Amino acid sequence: MRYEAAPQFEIIPKIGLLANFVSSVGGDDSFANTIVQPAVGGRYLFSEGDSFFVEGELSYNAVNTGSDAFDVDGGIGYAALVGYRWEAGFSVAVGYSMLSTDVTYYDGDSDTGDENFGGVELRFSAAF
Repeated sequence: MRYEAAPQFEIIPKIGLLANFVSSVGGDDSFANTIVQPAVGGRYLFSEGDSFFVEGELSYNAVNTGSDAFDVDGGIGYAALVGYRWEAGFSVAVGYSMLSTDVTYYDGDSDTGDENFGGVELRFSAAF
C-alpha cells in the first residue's frame, strides 16, 4: 500500500519482521531474537515509472528475546536508503538502519543502555 503525497513522493506504511539466532560459546545461553517493526517511510522517486529513489523511515522496534541472561526493550528506530523501484511495485535498496533497544542484564546491576540492533542492510520488497 502506497500513498502518493505529491508527484514522485510516496508515503509508505510498513511492517517488518527481523529474526536472528545467537549461540554463545559453550551454548549456555543460545537464544533467538525477534523484532516486529511497524514503520512509515517517505520515498522520493527521481522519475516516473521505473526509477531510482531515496527513502527515509521511522519505526518502533518491539523486541522479544529468548535469552536467560538479559532483557531487551524496544525503542524508536530509523533508516536511510537508496534504491531502485520497478513500476510493478518491486524494489531493491541498500542503506543503514538504527534499531534502538535498551538491554538490561538479569543480574540487576548491569544496564548496557541503548544498543543498536541495526546496521548496513540490503532490502528486497514488494508493495501493493
